[in-house]
This record gives sequence, structure tokens and C-alpha cells, in this order.
Amino acid sequence: MMETTGVGGERALGAELSPVRSAAVLCSYYLGLAVELVAGILLVCAAVFVISQVFCRYVLESPLDWTEEAARYTAVWAGLLGAALGVRSNTHFRVLLLVNRFGEGTRRAVEQVCRVIITVMLLVIVWTSIRYVLDIGSIQESPGLQISMAWLYSVVPVSTVLMLVFMFCEAVGGSVRPLWTEERTSEAELIEKIVEEAERAGGFVVGEDAARGARAK
Repeated sequence: MMETTGVGGERALGAELSPVRSAAVLCSYYLGLAVELVAGILLVCAAVFVISQVFCRYVLESPLDWTEEAARYTAVWAGLLGAALGVRSNTHFRVLLLVNRFGEGTRRAVEQVCRVIITVMLLVIVWTSIRYVLDIGSIQESPGLQISMAWLYSVVPVSTVLMLVFMFCEAVGGSVRPLWTEERTSEAELIEKIVEEAERAGGFVVGEDAARGARAK
């Protein structure tokens, strides 16, 4: 058995981590790290583009004609990648006034219905956004950068697929945070347990840096 710490104290998960669950938790963890890294780089790039535009316009008095577009596009990409990370940690806005008045069983049922609705909506968005990128984005070019607008529009299917992957990993590996409560299952404890079991079995070994990162979570 393994113990995880929530807001109300320690509680047992009640089952050993299966290989499928371990894979889902690791996938969510490392994919989340990769998305965080990319989103952070994009935010830095957006800030650099804005500063460059201000410097060239007001100091050199020779404004660049592409930095505004570049800053806008990188900010859009960073924002939607951040939305995917919000799905991973269940930190999007929620209305709890009515649902928290229900009993535990009713709350769980409402949560599952909401997750099904969200999944269906995301699948529709993926389908329509891919069609839009192929039909419209491929024939449009940005006026400043002179690149295909498909590069901008493709952030919608990419971020939506990431949301679906995170939701699938959560469904298989266990919830990081239930939709209707503030209770948090420690993902760091799950990662640490997987690492220990893998090392004992002589399988893959996760580096110390990754383990430290998991504990920091």
C-alpha cells in the first residue's frame, strides 16, 4: 500500500500501483513538464518581442513590422498550452456552490457526467479545428511574418489533444484534484512510488533530478 497526503491528512489509496496506472501517471507527469517548458519559452519569447518593438520604435525610431505579430502568436500558443496544463491539474474555474451541497455519491456522479461532457466537447473541437487548419489556415498568410496562418491556428487542435491526453491519464492513473473539491492527491507520492518499484524490479530508472522534481510538486 502507499499513502498520499491530502488537505485532510494522510489517506491510503487502497491499491498497489499497476503497470498501466504507473505508465499513465508518468506520462502525465513528464508530458506536463514538457508542456510547461515549451509554454515558458514561448512566454519569454513574447516578452522579448514586445521589448524589442518598444526599443526599436521609441529609441531607434525604426519600428519593426513583425515583432507585434510574433508576440501575439507566441502569447496565444503559450496561453492555450497553459489551458491544457489547467485541465491536467483541474485548476480551471468551477462553480461549487450547488454541487458541494450534494452527498459524496451524487458529487462523484456529477463529476463523471461533467467529464464525459467535457471529453465530447474536446473531441468536437479537435475535429472542427483540424478541418479549419487544413481548409483555411493553409491558404492564409500573416501580413508581417509572411508565414502560413496554419502555424497559429494549429495551437487549437494541439492544445485540445493535450487536454484529452491529460484527462485520459487522469482517468487511468488517478485524479490529481477532483473537480468538485479542494482535496489534492499528491502526484509526487505516486511518482516516487513508481520510481521505487521500477528500481526494485530492475526496470527503467528515473534520474535523481526527476525524482527531486516530483517531490517538489
